[in-house]
Amino acid sequence: MDVSAKIEVVGTKLPEEEVKRVVLSSLSLRLSDVDKTIGKLQLRLKDFEEKYGFSSMEFTERSGQGVLEDDVDFLEWETCIDLLKRLSKEKEALKEILS
Repeated sequence: MDVSAKIEVVGTKLPEEEVKRVVLSSLSLRLSDVDKTIGKLQLRLKDFEEKYGFSSMEFTERSGQGVLEDDVDFLEWETCIDLLKRLSKEKEALKEILS
């Protein structure tokens, strides 16, 4: 993985290659964390789908139409969907940077 050309190191007295190594290592760790969290969110969404008998897509549609009652599960379900979307975008960005 040669991304050294993509990273410009300025404003530090540390050797450029060391800074690049640390940055890439940190991004790789973040990608791993994002992957793990995405997996956990997908399992949680599956739990909600099985419990309530409809998909997360259908939940989003119903929630947008205001036909669902206020419920702690529904708030968590919506939060999981939103977080999954944000983390999926972050994952794609990290993969692009690291490729």
